[in-house]
Amino acid sequence: MFVSPDNPAEFKVVRQVAAGNLVMNERLDRMTMDDKLIEIPVVGVWEIQGDKITLWRDYFDMGMVNNQMA
Repeated sequence: MFVSPDNPAEFKVVRQVAAGNLVMNERLDRMTMDDKLIEIPVVGVWEIQGDKITLWRDYFDMGMVNNQMA
């Protein structure tokens, strides 16, 4: 598991944009895995209906995680 109460993450939003019911952000997720601090560029996409998130997708390159873990 990437994130847990014992292994919190930090999320730094770099850019964010919204249009209609779609919100997207580019961010850097920082966390510790196997005692190594890693930083992963992530794009998050949310669809909103009213005041609720109805769909949440995150995209990142697992290869970057593996490279930082090596």
